[in-house]
Parts: sequence; C-alpha cells; structure tokens
Amino acid sequence: NPGGTWSAQESNPGGTYTEQQKTPAAPTINPPVSAGAGAVTGTGETNGNTIYVWKNEVLVDSVVLAAGVWSLTFSKSAADILHAREETAAGNLIGPRSVSVTVVA
Repeated sequence: NPGGTWSAQESNPGGTYTEQQKTPAAPTINPPVSAGAGAVTGTGETNGNTIYVWKNEVLVDSVVLAAGVWSLTFSKSAADILHAREETAAGNLIGPRSVSVTVVA
C-alpha cells in the first residue's frame, strides 16, 4: 500500500491480533557532502530500519538505522547526486526518496 498503512488480523485462541505498520518518511542526508572517500551521514525515522543510499541513480550501499542516525563511507566526486530511502525492518514497506544532495568539491 504505497504511502499508506496496512493492517493484518490473525485469529488465535485468545482472540484477534491486529498489527499496523506505517510507510517510513523520507530520510535526510546532511549537507554539505564533500568529494572524496569521507562519510555521508543523515537521519531516519525508526531504529532498525534500513537506509539505502544512491549515487547518480545507482545503489551504493545500505546501513541499519541506529539512534536515529546513519553513516556510510564511500567515494564521491564533485557534482555527484545522492539520495536515500528508508525501508521498514520487516522489509515490506519503503518510504519516499530524500531530498537530493549534490556533492561539492
């Protein structure tokens, strides 16, 4: 259910169990991001969720969100365009793209 919530009900001997999960918000990338092999950092919504980072529309890597923050180290060139997305820990809902950040020299 893109951009929404879902509910599931499971019958059990004690009654009905209902679980709801929300699509995560877009994560952030902390600007400025400098060219080179330094870390890219940002924030996310829910600890345990996975943050995916793209460079020029190619997936670079992913990291699990901890304490509301994330960090990845990879090579970047000036004018590269970065964006990120957050996926629930269950791996069933992925949020919208972050605001894109352009790498500076």
